[in-house]
Amino acid sequence: MIYGFNIVTEMKEGLSNWMDSKGYENIEAFKGLAVPNTTDWKKLNMNYKVVATIDEDKCIGCGRCYQACEDTSHQAIEVTANEDGTNSFGIIDDNCVGCNL
Repeated sequence: MIYGFNIVTEMKEGLSNWMDSKGYENIEAFKGLAVPNTTDWKKLNMNYKVVATIDEDKCIGCGRCYQACEDTSHQAIEVTANEDGTNSFGIIDDNCVGCNL
């Protein structure tokens, strides 16, 4: 949503580059290789909780994390307007489900 439809072209190029780096000539060459690493959801620890963090030293204040979480997830990032006109972002722990967005 943030990058528009051009993201599809970038994803195709990224996949092609990754395939080249791994020596895969087509998708059939690696299709299904991750399946042995999956499990039935009933075997997962449903009490395990991951909460996102924001590294303030690396944050450039673009707001993409906020926008993505606001539009597609659980509204778990709050924005605070600073006196200097910039924004700061923080995680609302109770709302965060650790979705990796």
